[in-house]
Amino acid sequence: MFDIIWLLTAGGPANGTRTMPVLIYETAFKGYRLSEAATVSVIATVLLLAFALVTARALDREEN
Repeated sequence: MFDIIWLLTAGGPANGTRTMPVLIYETAFKGYRLSEAATVSVIATVLLLAFALVTARALDREEN
């Protein structure tokens, strides 16, 4: 939910609403650290994929 958070708070007071997409955007386009932002994006994608696979297997076991 990058767009709503960015438009309303831009990360919020004291980074209260800073999410992973906001962090990646700020790192890439405000800090001009594109390689660091790409690395964070890839790591987040791998972690989310692993979580999705574990969840899918757990739900499949419950059905059987």
